[in-house]
Amino acid sequence: MTHYSSPSSSRREQFEALLWRHGADPSRLRSGRGRVRCILPGHDDSNPSLSLDLAACLFYCFGCGRGGGLKALCELLDETPVAPARPARWESEIQMARREAMQREQRARKRRDEWAPWECLNAYIRRSDVAVAAARAVATELGPNDPRTWPLLELTAAVEREALALEAELDALAVGRLA
Repeated sequence: MTHYSSPSSSRREQFEALLWRHGADPSRLRSGRGRVRCILPGHDDSNPSLSLDLAACLFYCFGCGRGGGLKALCELLDETPVAPARPARWESEIQMARREAMQREQRARKRRDEWAPWECLNAYIRRSDVAVAAARAVATELGPNDPRTWPLLELTAAVEREALALEAELDALAVGRLA
């Protein structure tokens, strides 16, 4: 199924305007179909013999045997047809779904790219937390009397302070960004 802004409405408007200009009254037709007096050149019609279908923009005269669509009526009445404005995009449902999926992917990629630095910092903080936990476990195994225990715990505390400071800064930036 093809979706587009309906050019048929503009064609129908042109068709009806052409009929009005040449003396036919399409407003009297029931549900857009019926007969009026023929307005074609060379046919002096006393009884309605010009059959019209406004929705399809078709005509046929049972008196003179001429018929066709909007273009043919314009040619017979020596008028220049106005080409209907073609919509900017004609696409099927599958094409629409693909386009929408691509747009969603682009928005997700953009969001991911915007938050990549924050994700990187979060990963660093998580790795720091793991390293601190591992260093404390090693210090516990070494015991308080081992000369390596206290320097290891000092380094662990420095890494933990840096991670906590980064986490606080990251939270402040993210809150400001989300607000």
